Amino acid sequence: MTLVAILLYLSLTALATPTPLHLLTPQLLSLPPTLAPLNQSTPVPPNATTLTARAQCFIQPQDPRAPRLFDADHNDCLVAVRLLPAATTPYTFGRRPDAQVRLPYARSFRTCKVIIDIMDEMETERLRWVDICDTLEAPRGVLNRCLGQVVLPSLGGRTSVGERGAMQAIVVGQAWRAGAAG
Repeated sequence: MTLVAILLYLSLTALATPTPLHLLTPQLLSLPPTLAPLNQSTPVPPNATTLTARAQCFIQPQDPRAPRLFDADHNDCLVAVRLLPAATTPYTFGRRPDAQVRLPYARSFRTCKVIIDIMDEMETERLRWVDICDTLEAPRGVLNRCLGQVVLPSLGGRTSVGERGAMQAIVVGQAWRAGAAG
């Protein structure tokens, strides 16, 4: 099943079932983590910078009809993030034909896929590639909060990027077998 088919399935089942795919929002030194459905993102305060946006970690869906998520290796994800352009020049990101960077945009390495997308077809966001990479690698970013933790499954997660939070940086695991090309 392709990633597009999985995302389409998840969005359709979100309407039919109460919580097909859950996000895990880990708390430092807290009691059990809070669960929230994928289609209910935590709002980012309007004055939040990209580095203060909180990562939401994926957990395996309980619905047996939902696709199973793959583990993502932290080191593979570091490489996948570094495969994104390292540009420090601001670009306009969006799905519109006039956007400098057309979304969705994805890079992968072995067990990890990084997807940059925007939720609204007409929305655009202006930021630098380096801001996206920094957000993913920040102490509260997806790579540090959702991968390589003993208490969390390493299934990836998502976070808002950009000043308005209209864009999402998503990290997911993907099937990969040792010996296959990266």
